[in-house]
Amino acid sequence: MLKRKLRTNINQILNAKKKAEEGKLDVLFHVSTETGHRLKPTKVTECLDYIRDLVEWKKFCDKFPPVVLQSQIYSLITDHTKVDTEVNTLRVGGQIAIIKLDSGTYALIDKTEYIKTVRLQITEGNIDEETANGFITFCTKDELNVELNSKQLMKSLKEGIVTKLVRAGFLTSEVTGMYYLTIPNASLFLRTLNDGLRHVKSLIKKSKFHEIQLTELLMKEGKKTSKLGMTYYCLHLIGLESVRVVSTTTGPLLKYVDDDYTNKNE
Repeated sequence: MLKRKLRTNINQILNAKKKAEEGKLDVLFHVSTETGHRLKPTKVTECLDYIRDLVEWKKFCDKFPPVVLQSQIYSLITDHTKVDTEVNTLRVGGQIAIIKLDSGTYALIDKTEYIKTVRLQITEGNIDEETANGFITFCTKDELNVELNSKQLMKSLKEGIVTKLVRAGFLTSEVTGMYYLTIPNASLFLRTLNDGLRHVKSLIKKSKFHEIQLTELLMKEGKKTSKLGMTYYCLHLIGLESVRVVSTTTGPLLKYVDDDYTNKNE
């Protein structure tokens, strides 16, 4: 009886803590049922839609599709196991593709948008017909893994085609025999992302006590953050745990996490 009661109390405390954590960013959303107001996302699919809509992707002239970073979803849904499970379900179901942007950054992209961009880039890159058709057929499979070994690729693609895809920027390889899905112009997105992140970090670090109100930071939109938008960067930093969100009576406060602390916990 006592054990059951203790378990119940622990679960109540954990649930209350979880709700408090997820409630910190309510300022980003119109919590209303009126037409035109967005409710806070509670599912991965809702997070994907919300984050994609933060950016006017046409600014990038169709160089790459709308990109969502898994860290951004972590900032909105604190149960990371739930996020990982839902993301994998969407990948296996053919709804999203996961591509590698660099050694530590993976992007979640709508599968239809990914294939549309691949077709466009194949045309612009003057890829030969055999390579193009082989890769498109490979990509349209329901389950598309971001990490692929040579054996998996050779089932659908000839060795020469794999080499051409690496040169064209559709695959990348860091270890012999292991490949990752990527996309041409990934460096363009990464450059924009990293330049903006450095700027946002500097704004927080220059603030008194290395902390700033989220609402105040969102108003500091500038040239270096205009393409992706301040909210896009803030969600990424929160999900990476580069900043800690502290609830205050005036709204969420972003507190910069010391670089030494971050490095020790990576």
